[in-house]
Amino acid sequence: MLLVAARHELIRLAFEYGVAGELAQQYHTAVWHSVVQSLEYLGNNQFARLSAEGPAIRGCQHALFHLDIDKLLCALLVTDSLEGYPTDRAFSRWHWKREKAEIVAQIRLIEETLFSMASPPNEVLFLVLIQPSGRTVFCDYQGLETPAASSRLILTAADLETIAFLESGEQLVLWKYARHSSQIRQNSAVRSPLCSVFWLGPSRSARISTLPMPASHTTSSWTGR
Repeated sequence: MLLVAARHELIRLAFEYGVAGELAQQYHTAVWHSVVQSLEYLGNNQFARLSAEGPAIRGCQHALFHLDIDKLLCALLVTDSLEGYPTDRAFSRWHWKREKAEIVAQIRLIEETLFSMASPPNEVLFLVLIQPSGRTVFCDYQGLETPAASSRLILTAADLETIAFLESGEQLVLWKYARHSSQIRQNSAVRSPLCSVFWLGPSRSARISTLPMPASHTTSSWTGR
């Protein structure tokens, strides 16, 4: 609770002194640096920064990384821009509908561009990274489908860092994780968008769980740091 209070007081002071936007930007820059470093630990080196098409939303950034000789990884990071942050309480919810709409638009545009190349990759993994500033955010895969059915994986930047330390040098670990995650969602008898949900709160970075399944299915859960 002390860390939660300290984080909230820092953000509250930023609003009081009119530098909340600068704080959010510096936070985003630091998280993106962590993302690039984590992917490099896994052996996924960056080779192309991408510019957003259309009106860019604060706190969104994406780039292409090597995944394998015939595969590409597109990392898309969205961090809390602190827009609508309530300074009168430490616990609140981050509504990221606009940011998600931006991510969906960019994913579909990037997929179309990559597969239209003279020598397109065989596969593309879209790694969607969400990093709140302490506010709770609920995330699911609904609406992230693509025409070419590319693999998708949602994590926090903090969880990516943990995976990178544990699986250093394993270039395909995120691709394998995304495929297994997709199989769980496809084989589940529950069709609700809440079937596979990330809960990101101030006291933990992520909890990925499935709602109770029929007897023929197993219920799985994974908790990142």
